[in-house]
Order: sequence, then C-alpha cells, then structure tokens
Amino acid sequence: MDSASGFNGDLMVIVGVGIYRFVNSSADEITTGDTGKTCYGVDDQTAALTDGTGTRSVSGTIFNVDIQGVWVDFR
Repeated sequence: MDSASGFNGDLMVIVGVGIYRFVNSSADEITTGDTGKTCYGVDDQTAALTDGTGTRSVSGTIFNVDIQGVWVDFR
C-alpha cells in the first residue's frame, strides 16, 4: 500500500513486539560493536547503522549481529 498522497491516519499497520532478523546493509553495515545502538530501515527487510542523512526511519535497537543478519529489538 502507498499512502504518499494521503493524510495522517489514513493507514494503520500492525507492528509485532519482539526481536526480528533483518538483512545487514552492505553500504551502511552494522557490526557486533554496534549492539545496543539504534538502527534504521533501508527497506522492509534491510537495516542500516545510520539514518542516511535523514532519509531513513528508526527501526529499533540492535540486539545482535551474526552470520544470519541483524537482530533488531522492537520491545
């Protein structure tokens, strides 16, 4: 769904509380040393370390980073 031309409140989304795995951004990579920091969404499956000079929204807190990806805490 796209609400780019809509108004505040036009769309509602359900957000699950928990820890979820995301793909690590290759251009703005998150490392194990970043655990506990805020991360940002590149798209619906990718997390990045920075807000991309204001172009990305906060996703959550980095819980862990491993070979599977970035584990983001939404609690």
